[in-house]
Amino acid sequence: MTSVHHMNFFMRTISSMVLFSLFAFSSSAGIFKSRFSINRSASMIEVSRTNFVDTVAIDVTPGGYLIFEAEVEGRILRLALDTGSAIGFFYGELDTGDIPFDVTTTGVNLPVNDINRVEMQLPVVIAPPITIGGTTYGNYPMFVAPKSSFQASAVLESYGVDAMVGFNFIRRGLNVKIDVEQGIMVITDIRDFFATEKASFRMLSEDGGVSRGAISFRYDGYLTPSIPVSIGGFKFKPTFDTGASRTLLSMGEKYYRRMASSPVYRDYVAGITVAGERPSSGIGIYGPGEFSQTHSLKVPTVNVSGLKLKNVSMQTVPSDGTIGLPFLDYTAVIIEPYNYHITFEPYGGFDTFVAERRILSIRLSESEVLVNSNGKIYLATEGMRADPYLDEDVRLRVISVLKDSGLYEKGVRSGDFLLSVDGVQIHSVEDFEALKLGNNFMVFQSPEGKTKSIRATREDLYSE
Repeated sequence: MTSVHHMNFFMRTISSMVLFSLFAFSSSAGIFKSRFSINRSASMIEVSRTNFVDTVAIDVTPGGYLIFEAEVEGRILRLALDTGSAIGFFYGELDTGDIPFDVTTTGVNLPVNDINRVEMQLPVVIAPPITIGGTTYGNYPMFVAPKSSFQASAVLESYGVDAMVGFNFIRRGLNVKIDVEQGIMVITDIRDFFATEKASFRMLSEDGGVSRGAISFRYDGYLTPSIPVSIGGFKFKPTFDTGASRTLLSMGEKYYRRMASSPVYRDYVAGITVAGERPSSGIGIYGPGEFSQTHSLKVPTVNVSGLKLKNVSMQTVPSDGTIGLPFLDYTAVIIEPYNYHITFEPYGGFDTFVAERRILSIRLSESEVLVNSNGKIYLATEGMRADPYLDEDVRLRVISVLKDSGLYEKGVRSGDFLLSVDGVQIHSVEDFEALKLGNNFMVFQSPEGKTKSIRATREDLYSE
């Protein structure tokens, strides 16, 4: 066993643009006395007490990550919960010690597939004890994804996220309720803790009828949960993925083509507005995948196991699809792995919603930059800081911009720097988040020094 110490606490990353579709592989080495697999990773976790109920505060960042605080090695860290990942991970470099906390290496490397089914061998490490609420979780296995694999690590760094916790945390035998509206997550090992709450909950249907009991159903899948969804009677099972920060609902391209080509669903498909068909790339932990065909859809009604959303903007994707974190803008959720049940408790007691949730079409990250006399921008490096002809500054860099957004159409590109909004210079993510965004005059600058001045409307800035 080898203890690896951190050298740089700048590793504040996890991506939930980044989605894991993990499959069970097994190997043996180091501390593992028996063969290790992702499937067994939940049973390895050691919980410090029994018959407990912890209520912890959660926060959904502007970037769309479900964050809670935990104590690790005497420090308070910010962790993100990603139910779409079978196991936890963080971005780091074991060779240099650029990691958020001390870990125990295992000598085990496993092949892992991201959302694009791109495979990479990642090392498995054991995290130090993690205290959440009043309970400590030891022997938690995690993957280490290289920081160089994808610039999403910089996005999460801006939101101060240190690592992510996967679905194996819940599968350990914990029942969890996530309530974004109240800003809490309830964690308990008591199996029937939520039984009375579910039985007494009442929902009001669109026709005014009242039903007793929250929407509860048996979810499919073991490593990560899949939820039955129906579009006009056509059924598919996307992953319930709180790590899909920008996705309310997506549908596998293969399922859409199957539905569109079936005479059974022809009439319903005719009512779906197809906003476009274009090459697109999903973003996985290793970066953008190969381009594949995708459709942008406006669907009249989507039934998520009894909870109905109207006027849903969604895209087709190379994977089977996801129900993302924005879904929790409409409902609290209770996950009970011991009986494979997920329960929805819609806010306000209604079982039908109009999908109005909109997200920022741009992601920004703080970057140290150096500008030479002709205006060309360089990202700062240790060697360049010694150059007396360059002036160092901190600016917000565009990490990503949605290609179907107004900002993209007006010329904003990944790699540009945001200089000012309505004449106010922007130097931090906090500066940007404090702004009232609507109709704004925004100035960007390309790495080559070209200035882009645009009037950004609310339609440009936000995407459904």
